[in-house]
Amino acid sequence: MSRIKKMNIFLPFLISISVVVGIVIGYSLSGGSLSDSAFNISTQTLGEIEGLIQTKYVDNANLVSITDSSINWAVTGLDPYSSYIPPSKVNEFHAKILGNYQGIGLFFEWFNDTANVVSVVQNTAAYRANVQIGDKIIALDGNAFNKESYNTIVYNVIQKEVVYLTILRNDSIVNLPIHLQSIHIPSINAFYMINKNIGYIHLASFTTFTHREFITVMDSLIHLGMQQQLILDVRGNSGGNMASAIELADEFLSYGKLITYIEGAHLHRKSFVSTKIGQYQKYKLVIIVNEKTASAAEMFTAALQDWKRAIVIGRRTFGKGLVQENYNLINKGILRLTVARYYTPSGRCLQKKYKGESINEYKADINRRFKDGALANENKDQNESEYGGGGVVPDIFVPIDTNLFTPNISTLMSKKIIQHLAYLYYIDHKDVLRARKAITTINSINYDINFWRQLQRIICGDSCSISYFTPTDRLEIIKLFRKYLALQTWGTEVAYIITNQTDPNIAMAIKQF
Repeated sequence: MSRIKKMNIFLPFLISISVVVGIVIGYSLSGGSLSDSAFNISTQTLGEIEGLIQTKYVDNANLVSITDSSINWAVTGLDPYSSYIPPSKVNEFHAKILGNYQGIGLFFEWFNDTANVVSVVQNTAAYRANVQIGDKIIALDGNAFNKESYNTIVYNVIQKEVVYLTILRNDSIVNLPIHLQSIHIPSINAFYMINKNIGYIHLASFTTFTHREFITVMDSLIHLGMQQQLILDVRGNSGGNMASAIELADEFLSYGKLITYIEGAHLHRKSFVSTKIGQYQKYKLVIIVNEKTASAAEMFTAALQDWKRAIVIGRRTFGKGLVQENYNLINKGILRLTVARYYTPSGRCLQKKYKGESINEYKADINRRFKDGALANENKDQNESEYGGGGVVPDIFVPIDTNLFTPNISTLMSKKIIQHLAYLYYIDHKDVLRARKAITTINSINYDINFWRQLQRIICGDSCSISYFTPTDRLEIIKLFRKYLALQTWGTEVAYIITNQTDPNIAMAIKQF
């Protein structure tokens, strides 16, 4: 099994810093500064208020917290993406941009209010310490590990060299000293041959390593027989490093083609043009997008769509077309300020409209599109006056599978019950699962009364009925179970192979070749 697919198993549960992505021009533009004159009056006023609070307030106030909150309040009112990063969060911020995270290399899920280890990444600290799937995390560095405390505990130990992990294994308490390490999370979740001619890649994000990883994966697919036909799946790719997206787009274009340009009220137009004859410029390319494709991933897709170098299928993308620059501040914090919009080669701005709403309200636009039926209706989803426009409009629309969002299935997903079911199945059958080929094993599972009784026990014990599940619900439960069992047992590549077999987006993509 490839290192790429193993390192992406249950990515959201890595004990490390969570991934936050967005367009970034460089990692730290230390030369940027704001003029003294522009903020002279504001600075004097803030200083006066700070002095009064310090000398007159009824209690001892945390002035650092007050200052940070005030700055953040002022900045976030500008647009959905401008923000202030206090000094305590700067190291974390840089780590997110680079794609390297300090951690131990295990993944866990909360089942019955206990952190259960669901995967251990090979060749990491947790792997070398013999942490095993099925272990239950009881404490970290002597601190009880539970839903209420784990974020604080992880944040406090992330800068240490050694942490002490306490686990419950087969009714025995085991204490393991583990050395923290820098862990690289690949930006490619999976790659394989769809058939003897067509390659498939799922690109999860754009990091500083994306171009190198992509070239390596393409070489592997070519070795496997890919005939200049590629399906590139960027569904769920929320962006990342714009420079990496530009570099990758360069590989699919001939020399001298405009990839994107950025422009703002105080930033003159700056164009980014292909610098070489791309090694994949003759490939036939289909890009799959959805409503969670955003930022640098949108820019990449739009550039290839404008130059008719790719057929885009799926649903209208998120609509993030703002560029942020990072300014180092005197207090060692960072002002992340929106300085420009970026445009496609044809001059389209992909940024959807925003009206001063909070970032949470702004992001909730996806939920509104779903509830209004827009994600299942091509004409409605492209209604700019109703949904604010923006984003990449696909060449071929593929509606969302509404069966995945029935009340019954939504409840199971929100409570991670199907993941729990797959986890318990793995624990009970791991020797058999590991000894057989993945596809054969998945297809041979018998979804009999015992399967449904196990699901019932997870939901409500033995004292209730699950007869309310419709035949459609049961089919969706089986599909999701197959996906999570594949993730649990063999990693993301097999999970994508399993789910792509019944994915209408993949079927439509194959028809384009």
